[in-house]
Amino acid sequence: MWTFALLAVGVVALWLLYRKRSFSFLKDHGIPGPKPSLLFGNMLELATKTPIKCLDEWCEKYGRIVGYYLGTRPVILITDVDLLKRIQVSDFTKFMNRPNLRGPPPSKDTKKQPFSQNLLQLRDKRWKEIRSIITPSFTASKMKQVKNISTT
Repeated sequence: MWTFALLAVGVVALWLLYRKRSFSFLKDHGIPGPKPSLLFGNMLELATKTPIKCLDEWCEKYGRIVGYYLGTRPVILITDVDLLKRIQVSDFTKFMNRPNLRGPPPSKDTKKQPFSQNLLQLRDKRWKEIRSIITPSFTASKMKQVKNISTT
């Protein structure tokens, strides 16, 4: 009986140590953010408030770069426009594979899943191809034209 109890305590202690270490990634890299709970990361706070309100509060409190955890997965929220431009323009090849938050990878059969071929779900070479096709549509002058059309 005591052996089982000691084994259970040991397993729980190792699990807690693992979780604590998992939640040190952002802090170790100097990224500020809310303290995660050992069980859920920051998901409870995101669930109890609206996510937009929660993210707004975190940006207000921690600055333009905020790190938080969805479960044990670290997420970095960037609101610094200059850094976003750098990521989206000059460093885009380093940031092309985003995590898929909606389940399995997109189907290559667009007849089954017609909206699966979007930039948020594509990966690697296909992402790069589609991005190079649509990027010219989002120049500053074209965005001004769209703004003028949408405000009239």
